[in-house]
Amino acid sequence: MSSGKNHQHSQYNGTKGQQMLFSQAYPHELHGKMCKKIAQLTKVIYALNLKVDEYEYNILSLKEAHQDEIDLISSETKEKFLQYESKIGEEQHLRQRIQSLEESLEKNNMIKEQTLADFAKYKRQMEEWESRTKAEHNERISVLSKEMLSMKTDFETKVKQLTDEADSLRKECKASERDKAMETLNEKLNAEVQTLSQEVQSLKSHNQNLAEEHELKVSKLHTSYSKERENLRKALQQSVTEMIKQLQQKEQEQKRCAQAKEAAMEQELKQQKDEIQIKAQELQDMTKHLQQIKESMQDVEVQLQLKNQEVTESKSKQAQAEEEVSVAKDRLLQQESAIHSHTEQMKMMANAQTAAADEIAELKRQLVQLQQQKMPTKAGACRKEHSDAYSSKQPLKEYAAQKQEIMRQHREEIGRIKRQKDEEKKHLKEQLVKSLEDLAKNHTAEIKAMKTERIRMQKEQQTQLEEVKKKYEQQINQLVEEREALRAKHQHVVFQDQSDLSSSLSFNGEIKGSIKAPTEAINTELTRCTCICHSKTEDHQANVLPVQQQKPAPESPLEEEKEEKSQIQIKKLNSELDKCEKEMSRLEKENSILKDSVEQLSKEIMVSKQEMLDFQEKQSRTKEELKLKQNTELDKIMQNHRQEIQTMVSKFSTSQTFLQSKIISLEAELKEAEDKAHKLPRPEDLHLINRLQDRLTDKDQVIKQLMEIQKYDEMVETETHRSQSFSCNPREAGSLTPTLKKKKISEVPTRVTSVPNLAAYEKSFSELSSKKGINPMRSSQSLDQSVKPGYPFKHPSLLLDVIRPNRRNPGGVSAKRETKEQESKRPEWLAKYFSF
Repeated sequence: MSSGKNHQHSQYNGTKGQQMLFSQAYPHELHGKMCKKIAQLTKVIYALNLKVDEYEYNILSLKEAHQDEIDLISSETKEKFLQYESKIGEEQHLRQRIQSLEESLEKNNMIKEQTLADFAKYKRQMEEWESRTKAEHNERISVLSKEMLSMKTDFETKVKQLTDEADSLRKECKASERDKAMETLNEKLNAEVQTLSQEVQSLKSHNQNLAEEHELKVSKLHTSYSKERENLRKALQQSVTEMIKQLQQKEQEQKRCAQAKEAAMEQELKQQKDEIQIKAQELQDMTKHLQQIKESMQDVEVQLQLKNQEVTESKSKQAQAEEEVSVAKDRLLQQESAIHSHTEQMKMMANAQTAAADEIAELKRQLVQLQQQKMPTKAGACRKEHSDAYSSKQPLKEYAAQKQEIMRQHREEIGRIKRQKDEEKKHLKEQLVKSLEDLAKNHTAEIKAMKTERIRMQKEQQTQLEEVKKKYEQQINQLVEEREALRAKHQHVVFQDQSDLSSSLSFNGEIKGSIKAPTEAINTELTRCTCICHSKTEDHQANVLPVQQQKPAPESPLEEEKEEKSQIQIKKLNSELDKCEKEMSRLEKENSILKDSVEQLSKEIMVSKQEMLDFQEKQSRTKEELKLKQNTELDKIMQNHRQEIQTMVSKFSTSQTFLQSKIISLEAELKEAEDKAHKLPRPEDLHLINRLQDRLTDKDQVIKQLMEIQKYDEMVETETHRSQSFSCNPREAGSLTPTLKKKKISEVPTRVTSVPNLAAYEKSFSELSSKKGINPMRSSQSLDQSVKPGYPFKHPSLLLDVIRPNRRNPGGVSAKRETKEQESKRPEWLAKYFSF
């Protein structure tokens, strides 16, 4: 049987050199590539997560800075409102104090009235007390007199009793004189009578003394009563006078206090009025300050708009990062599909190797049957068994040595992998620390930049406000200068017009004066000429009439010459008259022309006056229009400013509500994320982690199986020559059996799921690998699940059953127990993963 076993692996797929190269090169290269790819993917995803965290942190910092500014503004306004409220409270306190002082005055008046009532009541009480004391004294005297009478009666009754007893004793003595014993009694009685008489005398003297003492006491009581009464009267009079003085002093003090309080109240009222005026001024200042705050609110709103723009930019960057993450996820999925196809090829090769192992087992079985058929003798069989045992011991020793070497190499590889993982962990931690430091630096730099930008914006806004103010002031100054220039021009024009009017009036007066003198002279000459003409005509007519009446005959030549001369003179005079009339008409025309010129000048003066009035009206209208324009422009500016303030306030309120809603949503998302982190992971993540672990364990199992099959083939190759001599149907190397052709390779269905954070997964996987120790495949749950119906997988510990088929493997139960323990341990590292 042992010799048959040694000749089983005669036919195998591939040579020894190829197997060694495949076993040495393939697992290390594949594992290294996979580790590098996983590390690269984790770094990429970690960097993307860091970018997203940076954007979120920047958004939160902006939100916090905005909230801090809003809180500062609200705190300042609250403080100012509190100051105003405190001032209002002080005013109310002063009013309350005034009311309290008025109430105290009323109380003092009430106390004064009450003291007067108490004084009257005290007078009444003292009078009642005097009447009561008199009545009590009379009662005491009557009681004492009654006691004296009762004492007298008692004393007389006692005296009577004693006399009666003495008489009775005497009678008894007289009755008992006869007896001697009675004598002694009589003596005793006599002695007693004497004593009694002495006592009676002493009682009488005592009674007299008592009566004297009583009289003395009564006299003393009368004297003391009179003295006490006088003292009481004096004390009452003194107390009354003192009370009156005290009341008067109190009244004076109260009057003084009331006057002082009234003066103080007046001063306080004046102070309060002054304070009210000061507070009114402060209110005006506060309104101005509120306007400044509104302007600062506008600045804040501008900053909010800038920050909103930055938020939108960060959102766009976040969207780009998410796109990059999606691209990285696609790459990961592509790499995962490539790895999956590679593992399928590995599984196909492993299936081929297992098929070859099955064929080798069948050949061994056939060899055993042939050996049983062709055994000639027992001696030959013994020799063969001896030789086979010797030959089987050598490969077993070689197998054990190879196994130890493989275990050593495996341990060295595991230690190397652990070292690499520890180095990668350290490197990742250092990268995390550096990235966090860089983030902190960037954050501080961004905060500083934001502060500088805010300061710059404030300065720019202040400069803009100052420029606007300067512009308005310049415009106002220009308008004022223009108004003053127009006023100066107007005054100059008015002055010129006035001077022209005065000059024209003076010229007109001069012209009138200059015209009046010749016209008067002309008029006088005309009148004189007319008078001369009339006188001459009258003289001529007077001379002519008598001549005509006296001329009966023809005249002489001399007379004719005279007549001719007279006619010539008349003609001359007529011509002179015509000339004078012509000069008169000319002078009248000149006068009319001068009058027309004067009227024109007066009209021109009236027109100039009207123009002056019109110009003044236009100037007043222009002034009013300028004032209206300025007022309308100011009103428009104020309205626009108010509208801008209202719009900015509305925008600020909307942005504030939007930011608050966003903050609430972000806080809710953070709470949900924290709750999810504290809670158990999702089943999809668990399933993905299990699948990745199963794939890694499958790859490790395939690699180890190939290595152990290689070792087993090395052991079997020593006996191939013997098995070939006994084989009936030899096959060529590399040929497959029909059973291998019938077996189908089961395809593993791929499922794509999203990994939330591969960096955390790598950390958890590295922790698991460090916890698993030397043999991480035994604790994996996917060993039983990874075995497919067309893939007869055997554990490396079960490979000895190929040589010793009758032994059972007790490691299955331990593997199942370890899988259960691993299942119980799984939620712990999952919780660690999600807490990270």
